[in-house]
Amino acid sequence: MTELEASTLVAMLVASFPDSKFEEKNATAYERALISLDASEVQDAIGELIHSSKFLPRIAEIFAEVKRAKAARVMREDSARALRDDSTGRTMGPRPEQWKATLGNMLDDAA
Repeated sequence: MTELEASTLVAMLVASFPDSKFEEKNATAYERALISLDASEVQDAIGELIHSSKFLPRIAEIFAEVKRAKAARVMREDSARALRDDSTGRTMGPRPEQWKATLGNMLDDAA
Protein backbone atom coordinates (compact mmCIF):
# COMPACT_ATOMS: atom_id res chain seq x y z
CA MET A 1 0.00 0.00 0.00
CA THR A 2 1.23 3.51 -0.71
CA GLU A 3 1.44 6.30 1.84
CA LEU A 4 -1.42 8.09 0.10
CA GLU A 5 -3.61 4.97 0.26
CA ALA A 6 -2.79 4.51 3.95
CA SER A 7 -3.56 8.16 4.67
CA THR A 8 -6.86 7.97 2.78
CA LEU A 9 -7.95 4.81 4.58
CA VAL A 10 -7.08 6.24 8.00
CA ALA A 11 -8.98 9.44 7.15
CA MET A 12 -12.02 7.34 6.14
CA LEU A 13 -11.81 5.41 9.39
CA VAL A 14 -11.50 8.52 11.57
CA ALA A 15 -14.32 10.30 9.74
CA SER A 16 -16.58 7.36 10.54
CA PHE A 17 -16.03 7.83 14.27
CA PRO A 18 -16.38 11.60 14.78
CA ASP A 19 -16.62 11.36 18.58
CA SER A 20 -13.18 9.76 18.90
CA LYS A 21 -10.35 11.87 20.23
CA PHE A 22 -7.94 11.32 17.38
CA GLU A 23 -4.75 13.33 17.01
CA GLU A 24 -2.28 13.65 14.14
CA LYS A 25 0.27 11.47 15.96
CA ASN A 26 -2.37 8.72 16.07
CA ALA A 27 -2.91 9.02 12.32
CA THR A 28 0.82 8.61 11.74
CA ALA A 29 0.89 5.48 13.91
CA TYR A 30 -2.07 3.97 12.06
CA GLU A 31 -0.57 4.79 8.65
CA ARG A 32 2.83 3.32 9.53
CA ALA A 33 1.25 0.14 10.86
CA LEU A 34 -1.14 -0.37 7.95
CA ILE A 35 1.24 0.45 5.10
CA SER A 36 2.65 -3.08 5.16
CA LEU A 37 -0.77 -4.55 4.28
CA ASP A 38 -2.69 -4.77 1.02
CA ALA A 39 -4.81 -1.64 0.48
CA SER A 40 -7.90 -3.49 -0.74
CA GLU A 41 -7.79 -5.91 2.20
CA VAL A 42 -7.49 -3.02 4.67
CA GLN A 43 -10.30 -1.14 2.93
CA ASP A 44 -12.56 -4.20 3.25
CA ALA A 45 -11.56 -4.67 6.90
CA ILE A 46 -12.20 -1.02 7.73
CA GLY A 47 -15.57 -1.21 5.99
CA GLU A 48 -16.53 -4.21 8.10
CA LEU A 49 -15.26 -2.60 11.31
CA ILE A 50 -17.13 0.65 10.61
CA HIS A 51 -20.35 -1.36 10.52
CA SER A 52 -19.59 -3.53 13.54
CA SER A 53 -17.72 -1.25 15.98
CA LYS A 54 -19.13 1.29 18.40
CA PHE A 55 -15.75 2.92 18.89
CA LEU A 56 -12.75 3.67 16.69
CA PRO A 57 -11.04 0.32 16.06
CA ARG A 58 -7.48 -0.08 17.27
CA ILE A 59 -4.69 -1.05 14.91
CA ALA A 60 -4.72 -4.60 16.28
CA GLU A 61 -8.43 -4.91 15.51
CA ILE A 62 -7.81 -3.91 11.89
CA PHE A 63 -5.03 -6.50 11.59
CA ALA A 64 -7.30 -9.14 13.15
CA GLU A 65 -10.13 -8.34 10.71
CA VAL A 66 -7.75 -8.58 7.74
CA LYS A 67 -6.56 -11.96 9.04
CA ARG A 68 -10.13 -13.18 9.64
CA ALA A 69 -11.21 -12.17 6.14
CA LYS A 70 -8.19 -13.93 4.60
CA ALA A 71 -8.98 -17.13 6.49
CA ALA A 72 -12.61 -16.99 5.34
CA ARG A 73 -11.51 -16.43 1.73
CA VAL A 74 -9.10 -19.38 1.89
CA MET A 75 -11.84 -21.59 3.28
CA ARG A 76 -14.22 -20.58 0.47
CA GLU A 77 -11.51 -21.20 -2.13
CA ASP A 78 -10.70 -24.59 -0.61
CA SER A 79 -14.37 -25.52 -0.64
CA ALA A 80 -14.77 -24.49 -4.27
CA ARG A 81 -11.62 -26.37 -5.27
CA ALA A 82 -12.74 -29.48 -3.42
CA LEU A 83 -16.09 -29.49 -5.20
CA ARG A 84 -14.66 -29.19 -8.71
CA ASP A 85 -14.57 -32.26 -10.88
CA ASP A 86 -11.40 -34.33 -10.68
CA SER A 87 -9.72 -35.97 -13.70
CA THR A 88 -12.29 -38.80 -13.70
CA GLY A 89 -15.18 -36.38 -14.09
CA ARG A 90 -16.61 -37.16 -10.68
CA THR A 91 -17.65 -34.36 -8.38
CA MET A 92 -15.47 -34.44 -5.33
CA GLY A 93 -16.48 -33.51 -1.82
CA PRO A 94 -14.29 -31.60 0.62
CA ARG A 95 -11.40 -33.60 1.95
CA PRO A 96 -11.51 -33.92 5.76
CA GLU A 97 -7.82 -33.07 6.11
CA GLN A 98 -8.38 -29.77 4.25
CA TRP A 99 -11.22 -28.76 6.52
CA LYS A 100 -9.31 -29.76 9.65
CA ALA A 101 -6.21 -27.82 8.59
CA THR A 102 -8.18 -24.70 7.66
CA LEU A 103 -10.27 -24.82 10.81
CA GLY A 104 -7.17 -25.43 12.90
CA ASN A 105 -5.45 -22.38 11.38
CA MET A 106 -8.50 -20.22 12.01
CA LEU A 107 -8.69 -21.33 15.64
CA ASP A 108 -4.97 -20.71 16.13
CA ASP A 109 -5.31 -17.22 14.66
CA ALA A 110 -8.31 -16.42 16.84
CA ALA A 111 -6.44 -17.39 20.02
